[in-house]
Amino acid sequence: MFLTFLHYFLIGTLAGTMSGLLGIGSGVVVVPALAFVFRFQQFPTQLIMHMAAGTSLASMVVTTSRALLGHVRRHIQFWSIYRRFMPAVIVGTVSGSVLAHYLPSFALRIIFGIVLLFFAIKMFLQKSPDTEKHNLPGRFGCWSVGFVIGGKSGLLGLGGGTFSIPFLTHCSVPMRQALVVSTAIGVTVSVVGAASFMLTGLYAVGLPAWSTGYVYWPAWLGIITGSLCFVPLGVHLSHRLPTVMLRRIFATFLLIVGVHMLYVFK
Repeated sequence: MFLTFLHYFLIGTLAGTMSGLLGIGSGVVVVPALAFVFRFQQFPTQLIMHMAAGTSLASMVVTTSRALLGHVRRHIQFWSIYRRFMPAVIVGTVSGSVLAHYLPSFALRIIFGIVLLFFAIKMFLQKSPDTEKHNLPGRFGCWSVGFVIGGKSGLLGLGGGTFSIPFLTHCSVPMRQALVVSTAIGVTVSVVGAASFMLTGLYAVGLPAWSTGYVYWPAWLGIITGSLCFVPLGVHLSHRLPTVMLRRIFATFLLIVGVHMLYVFK
């Protein structure tokens, strides 16, 4: 039991650092890592990805809130952009979480890997915002994007940064401001998504002890313990490292995890 908790704690340390550094809500770390550990613990195969996603979202309630607080203390403005997406993000997250309940675990894993690879390639090929200017779309456009961000995040247990950061930087939002907006979206997605996964999974067959729906509380405790210790480190690094380096770190990380989900975790 102690060794398993240590695994959860180590997942949390990496997730917390990446959440503070890249504004990704830690889901791209937590979901594949939990899927691997849950398989090692011999959880029912049909529940592995659902429980990984649900537990990931529940842990992000704490980690993204802590990361957002760290960014706000540095007086970076985000509300004027965040509020354009918030209503649609909420609706999309609920829709994605409900859809995830009806999809098999294998399908969720494949979707997860493909989506991460797509955005990794897009980030690698993306031009510097200084060379080509784009504005944020109008209300309907922001709501459409917000629904997609929320839907994919709720479906896969991600915090939204995987999708919102490439879009915001494409619209010439400075990288550091995009990180904070993404973190705020991550708070919304995690709260709404975790509640949805708990409700949709209440009557799932084969749930392990200490679970509420698709949220496994021992893993949640280990992850947030490690995350809370290392989120400040990630926030500190995000304000120290060059913007180009942040983008490359983000894209490389997505590429590694996407390949892992498609070809390694079978």
